[in-house]
Amino acid sequence: STDDQTIIKKDGRPLFRYDGRESLCGLGVIGEDVYTLGQSRSGEGFSFRRNGELILQRGSGSIVGALQHENDNLSFAFYDTVRNAEGESGRYYMSVNGKVSQVAVRDDIKTVWDIVACNGRAVYLATLVGLASPVIVDGDSIMSLNLPSGSSLISCRLINTELGLAANGVCRNAGGVLYDVVWLDN
Repeated sequence: STDDQTIIKKDGRPLFRYDGRESLCGLGVIGEDVYTLGQSRSGEGFSFRRNGELILQRGSGSIVGALQHENDNLSFAFYDTVRNAEGESGRYYMSVNGKVSQVAVRDDIKTVWDIVACNGRAVYLATLVGLASPVIVDGDSIMSLNLPSGSSLISCRLINTELGLAANGVCRNAGGVLYDVVWLDN
């Protein structure tokens, strides 16, 4: 990028550029089209573009997880704060091809680690109040991802594969050593 533009290149040659400096968070190619998901350098707000042209832009909010490609759909999730008469509350949203819908999350959520579109549904990975192990929530279905004894979760992401959902995380054991862990949905 320059001081006032973001430039997308292929093999060192510019494909397109657009005004504003963004941190590229996701890139997808479908046919001849290049899709980008960029977070504002200020940390607030993001844009989703096709060949540099805006599909969706928000002045607030932050991206949750990655740009996902499933069945010719590009999706990503984001978090934003909503102000109302009672104060502020955080909400999660899913964008599928630029169309936004709110993701209904449980009331006992402590942390949402990731949200993906899976067969047209929003599935999320979270930690619930009172539980040490993370869970995958798919509608009314909850699957616990067991952590080894004495370990704590540092980060975790969902991966939507042709074989089903998987989760990849980093844990810290009781001795402070970091290690990777993978859970598969069989």
